[in-house]
Amino acid sequence: MMKKLLVVCLMLLAINVAHAEELWVISGEQWDRPRTGALVSKIKIIAAAVHRFDENKGLRLEINHPGGEEGSLWAYELRSWLIALGVPSDYIELLPGGVSQDLLHIQIKGEVQ
Repeated sequence: MMKKLLVVCLMLLAINVAHAEELWVISGEQWDRPRTGALVSKIKIIAAAVHRFDENKGLRLEINHPGGEEGSLWAYELRSWLIALGVPSDYIELLPGGVSQDLLHIQIKGEVQ
């Protein structure tokens, strides 16, 4: 009985891990340097998000930004780079608020709606 319960718990854990959302955080300090396509594609956080998207084309990327003019410009620039790196614009959503003034969050979410 105990073995069956353990097996069920492990299966549920595996399902939860497989559907877990992934979150990457970019600080203003990381982003505040000259950018070229070659350099942006080497930023580990961006490379990881693009790679994860490439593995699962049905997922979408959410960019949470500080809002306001500066936060919006930062988010739109990141969005443009993600598009240049192969993520279709329809799969990227910009969400203002909910993060510190010097942070952007890139989050992998479920299927595009």
